[in-house]
Amino acid sequence: MNEDRRRRALKNNKLLTTLTISVLFLDIGNVIAV
Repeated sequence: MNEDRRRRALKNNKLLTTLTISVLFLDIGNVIAV
């Protein structure tokens, strides 16, 4: 049960990181476009 929770937390963390990087890239793209 503990292992499953850890795995789920890892997956959520990965998703959050991906989302943050995507937003950062979008912001950088907007700055370059302007």
